[in-house]
Amino acid sequence: MKFWLIVFFLTPEGEYLSKQEMQLSNKTMCELVAEQYPAQVREGPVKTICVSDDHYTGKKQDKNVPFD
Repeated sequence: MKFWLIVFFLTPEGEYLSKQEMQLSNKTMCELVAEQYPAQVREGPVKTICVSDDHYTGKKQDKNVPFD
């Protein structure tokens, strides 16, 4: 099953700026790539999350993961 890494870029105050999405082959790969993102980038902090393809397409919500 495909998984999606979603990277949220935030202001230093924690407010949403933008996001980047990457499709990956499985959950393990998604989690490995998520770990490679720095906790801080030039603009401010980032938050990463891995979601299933069903969650990403809105078919079925992943447990404990809100739709964005």
